[in-house]
Amino acid sequence: MDTIYLLAISQGLLMLFFLFRRKNRNEANTLLSCWIISICLVLASSYFHSQGLMAQYPHLLGLDMATPFLCGPLLYLYIHLILHPGKRLSVHDYLHFLPFTTFLLYLTFSFYLQDGAFKIQVLNREVLIMPRPFQIAVYLMSIIQAFIYSLVAFYRIIKSDNTNLQLKIWLKVFAGGVLLINTLFFGVFIGKIYPGVFWIPFKIEFFNLALFTMVYLMIVLALKFPGLFDYYRLLDQRYAKSNVQDTEIEKIWRDLLDLMDAERPYLKEGLVVSKLAENLDINAKTLSQVINTKSGGNFSRFLNQYRIKEFKSKIDQQQNLQFTIEALAKDCGFASKVAFHTAFRREESTTPAAYIRNQST
Repeated sequence: MDTIYLLAISQGLLMLFFLFRRKNRNEANTLLSCWIISICLVLASSYFHSQGLMAQYPHLLGLDMATPFLCGPLLYLYIHLILHPGKRLSVHDYLHFLPFTTFLLYLTFSFYLQDGAFKIQVLNREVLIMPRPFQIAVYLMSIIQAFIYSLVAFYRIIKSDNTNLQLKIWLKVFAGGVLLINTLFFGVFIGKIYPGVFWIPFKIEFFNLALFTMVYLMIVLALKFPGLFDYYRLLDQRYAKSNVQDTEIEKIWRDLLDLMDAERPYLKEGLVVSKLAENLDINAKTLSQVINTKSGGNFSRFLNQYRIKEFKSKIDQQQNLQFTIEALAKDCGFASKVAFHTAFRREESTTPAAYIRNQST
C-alpha cells in the first residue's frame, strides 16, 4: 500500500506540473490545481502514518484534516467554470468555502498552533482536539458535503448541452470518479454506524488506490487532449469585449438547437455560419460566439458532429447498407471523402469502416 501512496502522489505532482506548464492560465485550472494539492495532502498524510513518521515529525499531523470540506467546492466550481467559459468566480461563489474556512480556523487555534508534545498526545489519543460527538458530527458533515457536491457536479455534466465530446469525457471521468469514491466512503461510514443494517466490505486503504487510478486517468486524458485545459481561457479572451449577455447566449443556443433538430440544415453541403445566422435573424459573429462558447468547438466542428450523428443513424438502417460509406457521408452534408474521414476520426477516435465493423459484431 505504501507503493500505491507514492505512485498516487507522484501522479498528482505530475498533473500539477502539467497544469503549471500551461501557457493559458485561468481560474478553472487554478481550482483543479488546488483540488489535486488537497488530494496529495490526503495521500501524503496516509503515507506518513503508514511509515510511522508522525511520531518523529508531529507537526505533519493533521495536514489533511480540513481538506474534506475543500475538495467538494473545488470540484463543483471547476465544473461550473468549464461548463460556462465566459463566467468568473463571484463573491457568492466563495461562500462555498465557508465550512472549510471555519473548520480551518478552529483547527489553527485548537491544534496547528500547539507544540509538538501536544500533537504527540493527540496522535496517541491521550488528548482530543474536540469532543467525541462533535468530532463524529464534523466528520459526517464533511462526507455528506463531499458526496452532495460531487453528485450535483456530475448531474450538471450529464444535463449540460455542451457538444464537445472530448470535454464531456474528461468531465465525466473526473466528476464520476470523485462521485464513486465519495459514494463508497459514505457507504462505509454508514456501515460503521449501523453495522447490522448497512455494511460494505471495503477497507479504507483502498480509497487511496481509487484515487491513484483516477489521477492516473486524469494524466492520460490530459496528455492526449491538452487543449481541454486551454479552451476555457481562449474563449474567455476572444469574447472579453463582447456585448452579448449570458441570457442572450442561452436563448440563441436553444434556438439554434431547435433549428438543427427541426430543419436539419447541416445536411446541406457547403453550409456557412452566415447562412445559418440568417435563419436565426442574428449576425454571424454573434452566432460564432454562441457556438464556440456553448459547444467548446468552432462552427465547422459543431456541424460535423451533427453530420456524424446523422451518418451513424443511417448505417443503423438496413436499407442503407447497399450504399457506400462515401455516398452516405455526402448525404449527411460532407463535401469530400477526406473531410468526412478526418472529422469522423476526430470525434470517434476510429475510422468509419472500423466503426461499422464494430457495430455489426
